[in-house]
Amino acid sequence: MSRLPDGPPRSNPYPSTVNLTASVSDVDDDLATKRWLVDGVLMEHGITQLHFTEAHVLTLVVGDERGATTSDVEAKVCQ
Repeated sequence: MSRLPDGPPRSNPYPSTVNLTASVSDVDDDLATKRWLVDGVLMEHGITQLHFTEAHVLTLVVGDERGATTSDVEAKVCQ
């Protein structure tokens, strides 16, 4: 699996709506799951946006059909 690019915390004005989108690839083309966590709490399937009023840590965990997983973490800081 390709890991998402690392980077510094992204600054957003608050309140802010954050779109939960990510481009993910797998060399075997068998991506099976893509799940978001906010401050360590697993979000329900189908949530594509969140309205933030304070800083949070977003984590994306992806998995393929063979059980391999990878994750990426991004801090959203207050501006």
